[in-house]
Amino acid sequence: MFYVDTDYEQKRLSTLKKYQILDTPKDGAFDKITSLVADLFDVPISIISLVDEDRVWFKSAQGLDIREMPKETGLCSSAIFADEFYEIQNAIENPATLNNSLVRGEFGLRFYAAVPIRVKEGYSLGTLCIIDKKPRRLTAKEQERLKSLAYLVTEQLELRLSAIEAIKEQESTLNILDSIYESSNYAKSFIDNDLKIIYSNKMVRSICKKIFDRVPKKYDAALDFVLPRYRSEFEGYYQQVLQGKRIEIEKHDNKNWWRFILFPVYDKKQNIIGISHSVENITQHREIQQTAKTLQQNLDILAQNFPDGSISLIDKNLTVLYTGGQGYKVYDIDPKQFFGKHVSAMILPRLYRRLQEVIPKVWRGLSISYEVTYKERVYLTKISPIKDEAEEIESFVLMVIDITERKQKEIKIQEQNERLKEIAWQQSHEVRRPVATILGLMNLIKIEINQEYILHYLNHLQHEVESLDQVICKIVTATNDH
Repeated sequence: MFYVDTDYEQKRLSTLKKYQILDTPKDGAFDKITSLVADLFDVPISIISLVDEDRVWFKSAQGLDIREMPKETGLCSSAIFADEFYEIQNAIENPATLNNSLVRGEFGLRFYAAVPIRVKEGYSLGTLCIIDKKPRRLTAKEQERLKSLAYLVTEQLELRLSAIEAIKEQESTLNILDSIYESSNYAKSFIDNDLKIIYSNKMVRSICKKIFDRVPKKYDAALDFVLPRYRSEFEGYYQQVLQGKRIEIEKHDNKNWWRFILFPVYDKKQNIIGISHSVENITQHREIQQTAKTLQQNLDILAQNFPDGSISLIDKNLTVLYTGGQGYKVYDIDPKQFFGKHVSAMILPRLYRRLQEVIPKVWRGLSISYEVTYKERVYLTKISPIKDEAEEIESFVLMVIDITERKQKEIKIQEQNERLKEIAWQQSHEVRRPVATILGLMNLIKIEINQEYILHYLNHLQHEVESLDQVICKIVTATNDH
């Protein structure tokens, strides 16, 4: 008798279930082993048994019509705990088997020899056993033969488990492919090394139905779903991908642009097992590209004719979509380095903080202007929002104009005006005196009758006019000097 550790037995039973062998149909590989064993040892019965929780189930049996028996009756439930070999030479004389129903009953079992079927985890799942109705004893050489044959059974179990796990992994991979491919926005398929379709998503099936009037199925030839004029080219690309190359090409067909992407698919051992093939309609993308190219060309023309600063297009994320202008040449800066970058990379921190202060107003649709200084130059900053077709503000134009010379002129004019005011104030009393005298003399002349007095008044009048002329000349000279 053998002591059975409960924890060990639970782990053994768990391992047995992992191999998924119980209650499976007859298998030619196992039947050949039991047939060979029966002939080799000249016994009426040979069995490949698996010891379950409450039964002994026979995967293959020669000389028996039953597929299982109760665990307490079967001798295999004891034999699985033997180290390498278990033998009962005469069961009727063995105290451990004397009362067994197979021994005392009509069956009349006398001889039983078994080798445990031990898998790589170290657990014995069952036995390869031989039974005879007459006492026997195996020689050492026969025991070794039975062990070798039992090892063949173990190998078959391991191969079968590997196949099951491979199938599961393949199913898992296909499930992943299904999730990835079906969630894709373009036609996508997986083609194996023999140019057979393994998987294609819904969009592929829809396109093939329209073009070829049938839907691709698993293991269909991939070339059957390639237009004849492109088959040779596709095969060439396919062979390159199987060598590890990734291929991406764009083709124009009538009104549409298409992008084809082919790249190798590897297994866990980094062996190429096929290619992933995707097709995407990029007509709209190409149209947007062309529009963007035209827009950039127009902006370049505008920027080149923008001599005193720069002009930039900024989106809602404050990303620079475009910037240019002759102002960059002053500081020997290439404006293209800012394309696609945040606007903070393009301007000084203090100027960016100023921009941040006004941006909320721009998003509300207001145009903003303010002046900033940089390296003793004065720049006028203008920000104007741009709306899309839905009247939503999607970006803004940022113009920076060098107004240094204009500001200098304004300051000069202002200074001149102030000086003129000062001159006018200083000279005003000099002008008032001769003007007042002239006005008085003219009034006297109007009322005087005596010609002698009139001539006297006219002499004084001439003197005052000459004085006024001198004051005016002084004012003109002072104005010209300033």
